[in-house]
Amino acid sequence: MSAYARPRLALRVGVGAARWRAGVGVGVQGADLRFVPNATTGFYTVAASLALQTGDEVLASSREYGACDATWERVCGQAGTHCHHATVPLPLDPGHLVQRLMNAVTPRTRLIFVNDITSDTALIFPAVAQSPKLCD
Repeated sequence: MSAYARPRLALRVGVGAARWRAGVGVGVQGADLRFVPNATTGFYTVAASLALQTGDEVLASSREYGACDATWERVCGQAGTHCHHATVPLPLDPGHLVQRLMNAVTPRTRLIFVNDITSDTALIFPAVAQSPKLCD
């Protein structure tokens, strides 16, 4: 079958095969994956699907990407929750980053959101993903 002869069918088969391959790579069923046009759309889709309750808090760093901040403002506003930011001053002391986040956690904190690479400075936050303190 030529993709030119039946473009819609070729596209549907191509997307299905790509989802299957991606699923194998991340250990899930391809049918459970969805492609999105960009990272911001994907982030919003996931954030909007969270079951946040009135009074819950989302904690982010003060170095987050603007579209992510806007997403949290919208999602939290719709859920009756609050997003607050832990101040991360410059110059960055990576050894104190996790402690700054932990100091901002409250009993209402349900989620901590931190980009690995900051958008305003391109600094890398390597300690965040490796910190057992954030996973307890």
